[in-house]
Amino acid sequence: MTRGASTWVLLGGALLFAGSACEPTPPSTDRADVLSHLPRYEAQRQALCARGRDDAITAAFCATSAPTITGLSELQALLDLGFSADARPNFALTGHSSSLAARNVSPINPRAIVFKFADQRVDDAVVSMGYARGDNTVELAVTPAGGQQGGEIHFYLLRYEQACTDSDEGCAFADTLTPATESGWTKWSLYDDFDLDNSVLDCLQCHQPQGPGTRQIFRMQELPNPWTHWFAGFTDGGRLLYQDYRAAHGGAGYAGIPGGVLGAGSPILVDNLVKETLSEDIDGEVVPIFESRIIEAEIAETGISATWQALYDRAVEGEIIPPPFRDIEVTDPNKLTTMSGAYASFVGGGRTDLPDIRDVFRDDALAGMSFVPAAGLDARGVFKHACAQCHNDKLDQSLTRARFNAFDVDNLTSAQQQMVIERLLASGRDRMPPPQFRDLPDEDLRKLLTFLSE
Repeated sequence: MTRGASTWVLLGGALLFAGSACEPTPPSTDRADVLSHLPRYEAQRQALCARGRDDAITAAFCATSAPTITGLSELQALLDLGFSADARPNFALTGHSSSLAARNVSPINPRAIVFKFADQRVDDAVVSMGYARGDNTVELAVTPAGGQQGGEIHFYLLRYEQACTDSDEGCAFADTLTPATESGWTKWSLYDDFDLDNSVLDCLQCHQPQGPGTRQIFRMQELPNPWTHWFAGFTDGGRLLYQDYRAAHGGAGYAGIPGGVLGAGSPILVDNLVKETLSEDIDGEVVPIFESRIIEAEIAETGISATWQALYDRAVEGEIIPPPFRDIEVTDPNKLTTMSGAYASFVGGGRTDLPDIRDVFRDDALAGMSFVPAAGLDARGVFKHACAQCHNDKLDQSLTRARFNAFDVDNLTSAQQQMVIERLLASGRDRMPPPQFRDLPDEDLRKLLTFLSE
């Protein structure tokens, strides 16, 4: 279920339920306008470079004039993360994610992590890249030289445009969910965590979980073997995810990774990256761990996992970011088969259009992935599960989103109540919760609006 059209209206200050005029539609995952309040292109690069950060990313983008970047491979080469016959960086693929790209990620549209450790680079920095097709963004992270073993981390987001971006029709799924999106870039803008801190794409809500002044960290929730949702040739689940990928893509590469080496990716390398950059003061309460082996064993024995449920319950209470889903497969078998076939047919020339191949998730798993709130919550519970990740008292209280605290909804002023109502009913970048990450079924939306209007 998703939010229906014209469900609630404001009339003379009163909140009225008007019914849904049409069938609910899936939430848009378009991020095109969420950074519209920030500069773009060269103006943004100059603003970013003027901050004077000293790291490998600013060195690459700010040394002289703007670098020429027309595709993902060029970006990787610029950051010394390129693939060649002689050398390649570390990499791994995941078929389910709790990152900014979460709703894009599945076994047939995975998220790739590409990186090098400090001792693999001449600049002695740790540089990583996260990428999934679908929203024309690339996530970047870097430690300053020598910054491994708990050093400061800087986060960046590169957003690129294609020729279709400025066309009357806009970009089709064939443009953004196939290899076409990895090349032919016409423009790009680079933002850092300072730029993003008051946007829905804020990096630090996950990478600085204790708030301003505390440690910034790399994150990987599935640290223990067998890394449930990561592609791997040496685990049962990892091989299953590879099979799902190949059913759609065959032997094709992804995210700049050549198809011939795709199977060499390993979550062990990402595991090592995260462990080597975590400080000793970061413990399991601050960064809860998805205990893959225990959870998989519990699921195999009884079909449920008390270990996973305890993590999920904390996310429902707004205490931690959502954990990955408990099962290896987050996809519906019928949807996955349909979309895999459609993709293979399109890239093979058998069809001229491509549907949204991201529409493969199990309906019964949406709440478990925290894409919709848990069932049976009251309004206060919905606020915590849907909103607390970004609206809490640990975040920077100078940000505008601090005007709403999901843990303190009983003390909202009339003006704050009205503001929240307007954001729940808004469209575009003002809509809350952001459709990139959460959606509210009509029943939950009614709970919130009724609570706010009482």
